[in-house]
Amino acid sequence: MQIAKQDILKFTAFLLFIFLSIIFIFKHEPWRDEAQVWLVVRDIPNFDAFIEQLGYEATPGLWYFLVYPFAKANLPYLSMTLIHSFITIISAFIFLRYSPFTNLNKILFISFLLL
Repeated sequence: MQIAKQDILKFTAFLLFIFLSIIFIFKHEPWRDEAQVWLVVRDIPNFDAFIEQLGYEATPGLWYFLVYPFAKANLPYLSMTLIHSFITIISAFIFLRYSPFTNLNKILFISFLLL
């Protein structure tokens, strides 16, 4: 089985994307709306109050549900950034693997995800 040069290029771009994502995780300063999600989920007393609070928040409820178990497990705030980075890395992989665009377009697109 021979590996095409195009596949090597996409794999290299993906590895570079992962490497830069990890670096940027530790350089990122949270904005107020990001911290709001973590603080609401961490400080809510029970699940019923959590569901009620979702109606007052601007961020979609799915993000709160993804963050909820990590905040309630008393994990550090950085874990929310790791969840987000994991989703971004999986999305970049799916895009590189299955999108119908040229390799140049794919690489340029995932490079904009880092901004």
